[in-house]
Amino acid sequence: MTHDIPRSVQDAASVLLRACLSAARNDTAVAASLRTLTTYLHAELGAGTDSGGSGGGAQHPSARATAGEGAGAHTVLTPPGRPRDGEGARTGSDGKGRQDGRIAEPLAVVVTRARWKAAACRLALQRRENQQAPEEERPALEAQAASREKSLRSRLGALPDTSAWMLDFPFGKRVTEPDAFEVDAATAAKLENIADCYETVATGAEIARDLDESGAFRGGPPPAFLYLLAEAQSALLHSLQEAPTRTDSDQRDVFLWLKDQTTRYRIYVDRHMRLDDPADVTGSSGLQERMRRSARDAMEERNARRERGQILSKIRYHVGKIVADQAPLHSEVDSLRQALERWSEAGNAVTDKGVLDALRPLRPHASKLKDSGTKEEVYELLAESGMAPVDGDPLDGTRDHVVTPTRSGGAAATKSDGPGQQEGDHQDPAKVEHLLEEMRQLLAGKHVVLCCEPTAEADTSGLLEGLGAETLTRLEIEVEADAVERWAKLDGILDAEGADLILLGVRLPAAEYQRFKEACLERHRPFVRLPGAFTAAAIAHQISRQVGWRLRTQGTSKDR
Repeated sequence: MTHDIPRSVQDAASVLLRACLSAARNDTAVAASLRTLTTYLHAELGAGTDSGGSGGGAQHPSARATAGEGAGAHTVLTPPGRPRDGEGARTGSDGKGRQDGRIAEPLAVVVTRARWKAAACRLALQRRENQQAPEEERPALEAQAASREKSLRSRLGALPDTSAWMLDFPFGKRVTEPDAFEVDAATAAKLENIADCYETVATGAEIARDLDESGAFRGGPPPAFLYLLAEAQSALLHSLQEAPTRTDSDQRDVFLWLKDQTTRYRIYVDRHMRLDDPADVTGSSGLQERMRRSARDAMEERNARRERGQILSKIRYHVGKIVADQAPLHSEVDSLRQALERWSEAGNAVTDKGVLDALRPLRPHASKLKDSGTKEEVYELLAESGMAPVDGDPLDGTRDHVVTPTRSGGAAATKSDGPGQQEGDHQDPAKVEHLLEEMRQLLAGKHVVLCCEPTAEADTSGLLEGLGAETLTRLEIEVEADAVERWAKLDGILDAEGADLILLGVRLPAAEYQRFKEACLERHRPFVRLPGAFTAAAIAHQISRQVGWRLRTQGTSKDR
């Protein structure tokens, strides 16, 4: 279509436009006015088509919001994954889309902008409610609404790429129209959903920023959080289906950020990243709570990871001091024991590969320790971690036994050259018999005490027959009972002359367990922790793994 516009008018319009744009750079009121004018013209004249989308490429007609005409239904689209003008500055020197080393930096503006939009939507809803208030109350209510609108518009200039449609024609008609706010409850509920979805996206972006700053995004964002953020942006996208807007900057930025992270860290988000897989637009409150819960889980994992690193550093430090024969060795061994117990109390397996790697330098050095008490403590620490001393050690009758952690946090043996050493061996009949036969030789003539809770299922007569001990006494220990009473029972067993081996089948508090362990060392009383079922094969395995070397040494001494 050709327009007969004189050249002088075109030049005048060009000068005026340049003047307005120049003024807008320094005056937020001018910038806000231009945005309002742009939004108005967009609604009056309509718009063409756009393509792209969260996984889609279909074209959709624009909605018209003319005087006396409601907003037509259309789809809000996400643009293709390419940077907008000026966005290149977000990429750091590492080429990973970071600024100042932060992964979530591109989402920083989303927090403020999405919350502004949510507040603007709720202002429109408040104005609808004002229309239903008694006539004498309306002036005061409208004055409050006008004040809120003024505050919102004053902040609009600082928000890049923000449309104020929810202030100008929230229900498809210009707010200057007499019936602009006369809409039914269903239409108002749709705008309420939009406000909630904006708030949810803002919450997700804020959580991402906080997690990133805390270091929880090191190595990439947690997949579980990305799933929830994908759901949030999809809900926002589809809540805007009937809104008088063509696109939304916050939904677009979150979608593009998700695409970037999932591609970079190879995380597959299988839901809510396509137009044909919409999220529930009414589930914002539940989604926000799930986001916060996911953030707490991520922080706990980050803290646990940091604590694991700190404890491993302490283990390596004390092992290094022992290997270097830096006195006093007993103090270093005691500190090493405390570090290993702290590792266990944090919910980590003592057979973790990191612990085994840290302890490995101690294995060949253990036999060279001159102090017999210190040597015995070191051997016990190695045994508790599933690592026997090296071949040829005068105190060792077994071969190398290395254990690696399983996904569940337990341990599964990966190398064993002797029978009865692997955790699963008590399920193999041949190996069970070999293990029990060896145990009957080691425990022959010995008096064994089994410490367990009153409710524990333990067949003492069956265990006595299977293990081959001289006697096996059951001592019931109530973990929830008075600590003084409980310790009196344990101390009594340690003082008793007839206890050659103590089987500890209860989990004592950390301080009490340390006290018990030190008492056993002082009185040269071997004990075995029982982490599993009270069966002959399982107990024999733990005895062989933890104190087998000591029992074999005692047998060798008697033979001589």
